Amino acid sequence: IVFPKSGQSVNTNNIAIIPQDSYIVNHLASLYTKNDILRDYTYYILKHYKTSNLKLTDTGYPTIRINTIKNFQIPIPHKLELMKEIVDSLNAIERKNKTENKIMDEEAEIFRNKGLLYK
Repeated sequence: IVFPKSGQSVNTNNIAIIPQDSYIVNHLASLYTKNDILRDYTYYILKHYKTSNLKLTDTGYPTIRINTIKNFQIPIPHKLELMKEIVDSLNAIERKNKTENKIMDEEAEIFRNKGLLYK
C-alpha cells in the first residue's frame, strides 16, 4: 500500500495497492504485508479514513510523520472470517464501480466519435 506523506499530494487522499515489488520515492509512505486480506482491509480503512487526516496541521507544508503512521490504530476484527467478508464486499463494490466507469467511458467515446461530445 502506498500513499503520499509529504507535499501537496498529501491533500489528494490518493492511495494504491501496488501488486508487485517496487521502488518508491521518499515522499511516499508504504505499508507491506504478505497477507492479502490484511493488506486489502488496511487499504480500505485508510481509504475511508482519508490519509490526509494524518497530516500535521501546524505547518504550511503538508506532512505525515512516520510516527503518526506507526501509531495509527486500525480497528481489526477479532475473526479473520469477518475481515475477509468485509474485504470481499468492498472488492465487489470496487469491481462494480470500475465496470460502470468503463461502460460510461465507452458510451462517451461513441458520442465523441460522432462529433457530439468534446474530448
